[in-house]
Amino acid sequence: MQQLFKKNPALATGILLPVLLVVLFSLAALVPKIFVSKPQYDLLFSMKSYSMQGDYEYKFDVDEGKLKIKL
Repeated sequence: MQQLFKKNPALATGILLPVLLVVLFSLAALVPKIFVSKPQYDLLFSMKSYSMQGDYEYKFDVDEGKLKIKL
């Protein structure tokens, strides 16, 4: 087997490179799950107003698991 790879390095590269890439992508998917804590809320909310009518400020709060607006 080793002689085959020594005689054909392109064949060895063609076989080992996809296997290595699968392993790397699998690790890249698993590492954040191990080192990052779970989110505090099940919601991601972002708002940007581009209105030229006025300068309104909205404040939001999460109360008992629900998003509420404070005027």
